[in-house]
Formats: sequence, structure tokens, C-alpha cells
Amino acid sequence: MKPRHPRAFGAATAAFALLTLAACGGSGGGGGDTDASGFPDSPAAAEDAGGLKLLEWEGYQEDMFHPSFAEDFSANKLEYQYASAGSEFFSKVQAGGARVDIAHPCANWIADYVRADLIAPIDVERLSNWKDVDKQQAELGKIDGKYYYVPWDWGYESLIVNTETVPGGEVPTSWADMWDPAYKDQISMENFGEGAVRVASLALDLPYPDLDEAQLEQVKEKLVELGPNIRTLWDAGTDLIQQMDNGDVSMGFGWNDQYAKIKDGGTPVTYINPSEGRTGWSCGFVVMKDTEHYDLALEYIDSAISPEACTAAINEYFLGCSNKAALSEADPKTVKALELDRQDIIESTHFAEPLTPEQRTSFNQIWSEVTAGYGG
Repeated sequence: MKPRHPRAFGAATAAFALLTLAACGGSGGGGGDTDASGFPDSPAAAEDAGGLKLLEWEGYQEDMFHPSFAEDFSANKLEYQYASAGSEFFSKVQAGGARVDIAHPCANWIADYVRADLIAPIDVERLSNWKDVDKQQAELGKIDGKYYYVPWDWGYESLIVNTETVPGGEVPTSWADMWDPAYKDQISMENFGEGAVRVASLALDLPYPDLDEAQLEQVKEKLVELGPNIRTLWDAGTDLIQQMDNGDVSMGFGWNDQYAKIKDGGTPVTYINPSEGRTGWSCGFVVMKDTEHYDLALEYIDSAISPEACTAAINEYFLGCSNKAALSEADPKTVKALELDRQDIIESTHFAEPLTPEQRTSFNQIWSEVTAGYGG
């Protein structure tokens, strides 16, 4: 079964952000030495008998997602802890509740980890599979000339539209079309403030995420205007799948893997490529600054971004995966259906980028205020 999507946020994100983002400083870990480049010192992976501790999303601990590591370092125990939201990942690491070597957050949180001095730069020259990693996503975790993040899983966000039940048979062609009065009570929207603000910004042609106060007010008013067209808000990815399978709504803001499952279930849907470009998410790996197993951690990450691991991510979970060499090995029907090989679409996708604490708090506060008037 496909695990909960890695970029899932609970309804308490905004309130949580107000509590955690004001904090500063690291996790208070043991703290290893570093070399001149800021890379932690550690034994060579082949000589490191210690196990690795990972903070992961449930379902990504399977050997198929790190095959060469599972084979070459079978004696090294992998110890997993889990989180189910970006905010939970960050809080567990920051507060010391998860004392781990590797974590698997998403790109829009990377700057928070760097500001809190929690993670080490990644020596990408040691990663044999780095050459095939999508550099557009890799740049999301590059800060002050150093890579702090290795992208792994990714996906689009767009409108999934039932071509038989959409009012008037008119399939939207842009984000702005969501506000068409013909779609009254027809849309299921993700309950996620950052995503909603980004969509409204695209519809208004505003420079997300760098919005001034006047522009934020424009976005808020735009989202209020969307209210009549929103039938429901969804939190879990399976909610949207069920809603569209049941015919409760004719369109939903969703991810590519949701689209694949809805389509596979027999519902006649299309996944639009808005004229403004799709939005998207990218998640991947960071290494804790105080790890004592840096080289071993890099071996794990290198295995995770291998063509074999990425092929499994595409075939088993309907995800995009950062190693582009996997596209020729993955199920061609899945690659084609999800348009993972459409470089023109990938290049025009607005991947969620790192935010400042002020931006994240503001966006989630706007969404909380707006949805209070949606009636549930």
C-alpha cells in the first residue's frame, strides 16, 4: 500500500509553526568534528560497524529503496523512526526527540534546518549516482554554495478532472479557471496553506513566495472568492481518491500518484497542465551535523538515488524519482501516464522552495482564516 504522501501536513501546521519557528539553535547532539569544508569526520563506510538511525515516512524503509546498501552493508542495522508531516520532522530533530543520522524532509523545509544549524553540507562528489540526479530539484537545497539536500521522491500538483462530470464538459486549462462560477461546489482542495497561497499567486500572476503585505491581501481575497467552488477540503491523499471514485466532486487539487490511482480505478479523469505551470513537491535526504557515521550515511543516500531504487519508487508508489536514468528502466506505461519524462513540463513546474519562518506562518495563518469561512 502506498504510504501517506511525504509532503502531508496536518490541520495544526499553522499553530505548530508559531511555536517551533521562533526557536533557534541545534538539536544539542553529540557533535562530531568537521573538516575544512564542514563535512563531519567519520570512519570510512567499509570500516564503520555502527548502525544508521533514520527519520522517515512510513513505507519507505523497504530494502528496494536502498538496494545496494541493503546488500553491501547487511551487517549494519538500520533503525527507523517516523514522522507524518514536514513540521513533525523538523520539530523532532530540533527538539532532540529523534536523534538520527539521516532525515527525509521536503525541500521547502531545508532552510529551516540550516538556520537551526542541524544539518551538515553533503559532499556530493562522494555520490556515484549524483551525476544523474535532477539538478533543478537539487538546487532547492543549495544554500551559500553548498548542497544540504539530496532530492529523492517528487511529484506534481495539479487539477484532476472527471471529463464526464465536469460542468459543461469544460476542462480547466489554467489555475485561474478554478474560480469559474460554473464549478460551484465541484472542487476538493488540499487543506494546505502554502499550496493554496501558491495557487492563488499563480492565478494572480504574483511573485510567490516573495509577497508583500498588499499582495498577501490580494491572495487572501482571492482565496475567499474560491469558497463557493470548494465542496470539501482533504487532508489524507486517500480522501481525494475516494471522493472522485464516488463522484462526490468533479475535480480535485491532487498529486500525480492520486491521479494514477483514480484513473486505474476506472474513473475517466485527466490531469491538466495549467498554462501557468503545475506546482510540485520534492523530498529527499539530509544528514545531521552531529552524525558519527557521515560516510556510511552517504553510502545509504547513494544507494537510495540509484536507478534501481528510483525504478522501485516509480513502479510501486507512482512517484517521480530524482535519478533520471531510472526512466528507461521503469514501467513505460507509468512513466508516460505520469509524464515523468516530459522535460518541458518538469522545467515549468513550480517546485515548493524553502520559505522563511515569517512566510510559512503568514501563509498558514491566511489559509486558517479563509477556511474558517468555508463551512468545513
